[in-house]
Amino acid sequence: MAKFNIYGESVQIKRINLEKVNLLGFYSADDKAITICSTLKGDAFRRTMIHEVVHAIMEIQGWSQTSFVGDLQELICEHISTALCDNFDIKKITRKR
Repeated sequence: MAKFNIYGESVQIKRINLEKVNLLGFYSADDKAITICSTLKGDAFRRTMIHEVVHAIMEIQGWSQTSFVGDLQELICEHISTALCDNFDIKKITRKR
């Protein structure tokens, strides 16, 4: 299981098949973990990973306790992941050593 830091918080990355629950990924604040569907590859994996990292940032920075909740938070995460993937050559997501 990989880990990385967001503003000093250690966050785990898990790969689990989420197809039966119809999810691509999610961030759990309780577990400090991002779970990504293990069947996602390529662009779908990158977009979902970035989307969930933005959720983690919002939670760690306390934004989830403000007006950035529900649908608005989903829209922000989706637009950021789309903008990054559409405009930058993000072919591989690897952790900085």
